[in-house]
Amino acid sequence: MLKGTFIGRAGAGGLAPEIFAGGDLKITAFCPAGHGPVKTGVPPGALEYGDLNTLPVKDLRLEFAAINLSPAESFGAVLLALERGLHVICEPPFCLSTTEFEKLRAAAEKTERIIFPVQPWEHAAPWLSLTAALNRGVAGEINYAEVQALSPGPAPEGGAAAAMDWQAFSMLLAMV
Repeated sequence: MLKGTFIGRAGAGGLAPEIFAGGDLKITAFCPAGHGPVKTGVPPGALEYGDLNTLPVKDLRLEFAAINLSPAESFGAVLLALERGLHVICEPPFCLSTTEFEKLRAAAEKTERIIFPVQPWEHAAPWLSLTAALNRGVAGEINYAEVQALSPGPAPEGGAAAAMDWQAFSMLLAMV
């Protein structure tokens, strides 16, 4: 059984302590963090800690951190979890620039830990329909793909990795 900590609060995307109940994963520590109206109670059997800095990772024999924070808060939590020797499960975007991405990549490599992005769109009906159509050869041979993210208002600060644009980029990567 892999033991882990949940950092943050349950979110609209579905990342919450309950999804780790049963099976070979168990949340044994909880760090309520982040801002926003949705707060998460301490999972049954888990100990509550103020933050990741005070969490006794080795004493609790933790192996992973499930992080659900805002994009602005996620980078620091993911980096700290890696530095504390934990694998990370996190809903993207967990970094807002290529500089932050490179820091996370280097930290994961140095600590020999994995950052596993939860990609909820993989199970969405439109994505599954598109995948099925492409697998049937409806579009023929594809040798070029382009994705545009259209959103109201000016472009988000931070570029393509910011706000919701990461989803379009992530889907494009999944298609190639």
